[in-house]
Amino acid sequence: MQNFTPHALDKILEQLPKQGWLVLGEALSNLSCLGLFPIYPDQREKFVKEYEAKNIAALVSFDGNTLTEAQVKDRLAQKLFLPVSQEYLGRQVDILNNILNKLSGAKGESRPSFNAELAADCFKEIESQFDLSSGNFSPEVFVSEEKRIVLEQVLASVIKRSDFNENIIEALLLHYNIQKIKPFKLHNNLLAKIFSQYLLVQAGLPLWKISALNQHFNITKTEYLRRIDAEIETAGVDFIIYALRGLSDGWKTQIIQLSAMQNDICWSVLLEKEFAGNSEGERRQKILMQELSRKSDVVERNDLAYMSQQVNEMYKHRHPRTLMRDIKDLEDKRLIIREGKFYRVNKESIKV
Repeated sequence: MQNFTPHALDKILEQLPKQGWLVLGEALSNLSCLGLFPIYPDQREKFVKEYEAKNIAALVSFDGNTLTEAQVKDRLAQKLFLPVSQEYLGRQVDILNNILNKLSGAKGESRPSFNAELAADCFKEIESQFDLSSGNFSPEVFVSEEKRIVLEQVLASVIKRSDFNENIIEALLLHYNIQKIKPFKLHNNLLAKIFSQYLLVQAGLPLWKISALNQHFNITKTEYLRRIDAEIETAGVDFIIYALRGLSDGWKTQIIQLSAMQNDICWSVLLEKEFAGNSEGERRQKILMQELSRKSDVVERNDLAYMSQQVNEMYKHRHPRTLMRDIKDLEDKRLIIREGKFYRVNKESIKV
């Protein structure tokens, strides 16, 4: 875009319609809810690593990297070793992870200064890996000196504000401005996302929460590109509302996942309390409940004794009525629900 004039934050805040503020409020409400789900430390570590991998997977796949989220997660854990012909895909993940850690201060390092020189350094690191497959190397970083100066001015205008809302909007606005300026010879899309993340981290968001934004851009790639290319007067504001909606929806998805994890914890505690005795019947029923709780769907009555090897061993030398008596006891305790000839655990009983 030759004649694009970067949008200023103050102007965007003035133009943001009621709908935009409502979407921002919804997003911030979902964000605050993310901190309300206590889970075990090992579960939290697994959850965070999962979404950090999703973040990087979304970044690289947008530009053609074919590694799956599971492969990216293994690569970050140094467990994925690829054939020589595919190793460049893994190195793309490595370099992005290094850049994001450096910009976020994840390894205890101070965050680098936010300027065009940093942008150029990131460009060179990305180019060293992302263009190996095509041999498409750019001898220069910026399209022109004029665009480098415009980028420098945009980056210099970015400040950390006391208002969290403004910091979020400014990060999204920076993303949009870089995409419209297109100051780099290559990788404008990737660098716009990286620097947007830099501001979101400065605002206090960890990388695993920011993953919601990049997943949204990746899933709605066609819409993302349409909004970036739009020439209407409200294009900048429209892009910010679109991005805020993605954040809100992504955080809502994380809330649902965390809620399910906490529900499982509460359910396990309930079973420990309910079957705290040492009688043979309680031990059988506890194991039966634990195995039934692992099933994602209902279990037919004739399959109950075969849910696992442990359950099968418990009942294979007993009269079939023993199993049905145990099932009836669990029904009476409202721990399981019978639906015709099928059974499932009654996790709804621990919800308000």
